Amino acid sequence: TTTTTTTTTTTTTTTTTKTTTTTTTTKYHSPVTKMLRYNARFPHAMATLVNLAHQRELERSGLVVEVHNHPIPLQDWQNTLNTEKRAQSLGMLIGVVVLVAFSFFSVGVVTLPVKERAEGIFAQQVISGMQVQTYWLANFTFDFLVYLAPLVCAFSVLFLVPFLNGSISVILAMGVVMALYGPATILHTFAWSRRFNSTLAAQGVVLSTNLVLGPVLIVVVNIFAALSLLTAEEDNYDNKYS
Repeated sequence: TTTTTTTTTTTTTTTTTKTTTTTTTTKYHSPVTKMLRYNARFPHAMATLVNLAHQRELERSGLVVEVHNHPIPLQDWQNTLNTEKRAQSLGMLIGVVVLVAFSFFSVGVVTLPVKERAEGIFAQQVISGMQVQTYWLANFTFDFLVYLAPLVCAFSVLFLVPFLNGSISVILAMGVVMALYGPATILHTFAWSRRFNSTLAAQGVVLSTNLVLGPVLIVVVNIFAALSLLTAEEDNYDNKYS
């Protein structure tokens, strides 16, 4: 194989041109010499052109080069981590979707107390002999009974989530959290209702609070979960390759 390199420089261009002579010898053919001219500013130009020249000679000779890639299979702990990462991503997505859906429930809760106080209905009921504790207890009972309908539907859907695999313990834990969300958001909404005289303003503030603060907590929880997964992955690498 003989390689000849020539450098040509002109005043009208900054391109450096080189010439490479490559000789290809095969078992069934006489040596073939080709001259390749390429731009030396690109470091991969010579290798690319030589590869194209060799590929062309292979095609003329009727030869075919096949490349097979066989990736190393993942180990058991790597498959476990990948499964946990997918479950974490799906869990975050489900949490955001459920949060958005359940946030509209508090909008209906805050409407009646604000409207009754703004229009004097609450004061009229108190003058008629109704106790304040009875009023709030009746509203709480009614709102919680209304909340049972979406609670039962959401709890039933959990059995259809693929990555949960029908895990009773996980589903029950999520069901308990959703069941506690109802009373908590009702009491939280009652507290907000005492600060507004307009139902539209109360609905907007309550909905915005749920939509803003809820995803923040979900993101924080998933950040800590991701950190624990990274720590577990580093420990597995250290144990495997140390």
